[in-house]
Amino acid sequence: MLFWAATAVLWLAASARLIIALRRPDRARVSLAVAVVFIALGITLSPTVGGDSFDALLRWPYGSELVQHLLFVMATFATLQFLLLLRRGELSHRWRSTQLALCTAVCLVMIALFVAAPIDAGTDSFIVEYADELAAVTYRAVFDLYVIYCLVGIIFLCLRNISMITADQQDKVNAPAETATATSLAMIAVGTSVAIVALLVALISMLIQYSNGQAIRWLGQVNVAAVAAASVLIGVGVLAPIPVEAMLRWRRAKRATAHLDQLWSGLIDAVPAVVLPAPPTRSPVNRAEVSLTRRRIEIADALHLIRVNPRIAKTIQVSADPPTALGHALRDPGSWAVSSGGGVVAAELLPPARTGELQQLLSIASGYNS
Repeated sequence: MLFWAATAVLWLAASARLIIALRRPDRARVSLAVAVVFIALGITLSPTVGGDSFDALLRWPYGSELVQHLLFVMATFATLQFLLLLRRGELSHRWRSTQLALCTAVCLVMIALFVAAPIDAGTDSFIVEYADELAAVTYRAVFDLYVIYCLVGIIFLCLRNISMITADQQDKVNAPAETATATSLAMIAVGTSVAIVALLVALISMLIQYSNGQAIRWLGQVNVAAVAAASVLIGVGVLAPIPVEAMLRWRRAKRATAHLDQLWSGLIDAVPAVVLPAPPTRSPVNRAEVSLTRRRIEIADALHLIRVNPRIAKTIQVSADPPTALGHALRDPGSWAVSSGGGVVAAELLPPARTGELQQLLSIASGYNS
């Protein structure tokens, strides 16, 4: 059941990444799409999902084991490439050539060792059935050690990219896309850590059985559970940016809209000419963002039509926080009027918006709401 759930999650993630890569192709997106598709194919070849049927169809005992592991080797290489592209934007020819040569060599050695092992049809898992064969144990060691090497690099790059995103956002309003990417990388790092546990457990199990002939069944159960858990975590991590970004965009738009609401209501009652038509939209995220955009435009337009009493305008200009002071003044209908002459245009009382136009409007609304 765990592997069926993992397979479903991974194919959902693979479909999403393929669509994104086809719509907006670049090296990073294509690398991630290839990696997720290979992982999904590999998990599909697990014995409890499609591996046994694959072996029976091709009459190739444990053939699914070799194909699955080759897919995982190529997937880890593609993931490393994606994370480096995400961080640097470009890869050196030397790194790409070296890593591709290493990946190819590992695949060829694995194939040679698998062919050399006296493999026949069996009733148990590969790590139990052939733990007494040196070629099979060596094959598993080559696979496990190479993938662990790649997974450690993946964890390091995930953490490095997360720290870079965090540093970039320290002096800014959190951007939904960056936050969603950091969430995705964190889940992938956790899933990768669990995958390392699964690989180490499988290798230790084979080495123990090879040394003393005793199969430790519970280690096999830990390996199965860890592989399934890692697959689900990685699949969810790959899918995470889409719903997380959408949720953050919706929440940010709703919060800003609610904060501006009193100011907006007061201004459009006084200046109804600034009200814009609301375009229809089905998406809750787009609907929330369109609502916020309307309020921003309508408030800004109203401020260009409002004239503030010159005495109050002077007080606003010399205050430590002109936007908040303007908001306080707008609460008193006697301090401003909608006219074509007399008084100071409200918008002209605002300093340049260093932190962005929305932040300035939110400051005006804070003054108005207090």
